[in-house]
Amino acid sequence: RAQQFASRYGARSWGEDYMPFLFDKAIQIVIIATYADTLNAHFAIETGPEPADRLKAFLDDVNSKGFGVNMDPANLVMCTGTDPVAAVYTLGDYIVHTHAKDGIMLRKTDPEIIYEHFATGGIEALNVADYFLETPLGEGKVDFKAYIAALKAAGYDGYVSYEFEGMEDNLAGHIKNADTIFKQNGALQPTIVEMMAGI
Repeated sequence: RAQQFASRYGARSWGEDYMPFLFDKAIQIVIIATYADTLNAHFAIETGPEPADRLKAFLDDVNSKGFGVNMDPANLVMCTGTDPVAAVYTLGDYIVHTHAKDGIMLRKTDPEIIYEHFATGGIEALNVADYFLETPLGEGKVDFKAYIAALKAAGYDGYVSYEFEGMEDNLAGHIKNADTIFKQNGALQPTIVEMMAGI
């Protein structure tokens, strides 16, 4: 059954890491990615719950130009404890968007536990402040100078979306700080915020 679907939608194979428990989700992703490709668009999966090499293997297996990655460097730092710069070099061909977000891991745990709580709406049962903390850009563990350099080396020239969750009290200050960090490190395209401000 898996190989029939793989063949039908152009995927090469289905790896054991996500079979059989992710089979139904994988098939849905292939269908969505195939449709996105007909629109010259992308269905992007955000980095976070799995290591970059496992995500790349899945992307390789889906084998669709309509399936890409939204790089969220802080999710990798906070949830998997992996290096987002190395992840860019692993996932570079698939990156279609990136967040600018920073954070720190406070306590190592299985990322599946955190993301399961998010997915089921039961995040209140998990005190995320025990596990990770989102910070203003430059105050966490993401090396933005190296991150931007890696994105450029990977050929990414798309937009950057600033993401500030739980920091709305000083949003203007956080945006100004983020702009400064990206401009000092050779920002890619103008940010959404800069475009809205007419800069």
